[in-house]
Amino acid sequence: MLQISGIDEVFYRHIAILLDPRAFIRESEARRLPIDRRRLARVCEYVAANLGAPISLTDLERVGHMSRKTLHNAFVKATGASPAAWVREQRLQRARGLLVASPLTVTEVLLACGFTHASQFAALYARRFGELPSATRKAKK
Repeated sequence: MLQISGIDEVFYRHIAILLDPRAFIRESEARRLPIDRRRLARVCEYVAANLGAPISLTDLERVGHMSRKTLHNAFVKATGASPAAWVREQRLQRARGLLVASPLTVTEVLLACGFTHASQFAALYARRFGELPSATRKAKK
């Protein structure tokens, strides 16, 4: 139709945006591609492989090839948690698994899961699981 009338498409879009800008905002939002699940999976795999080491948001941005904001939004959308909260939850889950299934001491477990302060680990663990790490260890025996 534009070719028949001789109106340039760019000119037409400018006029249409002036008349109804909301229509083009909706159109541009619809054209956005969803977050690439493979990039998010790569970040999750990196976290799982490196739970015993320090993991920074910069590391996660680099691994996922995402900006900090995109990374945050992707994690919230996929998990309901921020990247830092998700990493902490993964560490706590791994720690619980090790306390139940391994002969490691509580100190060895917290270090293997990337925690550096026993008191902080114990507080986070108790808040998450409702018992101290030592209680989980004793229940195993």
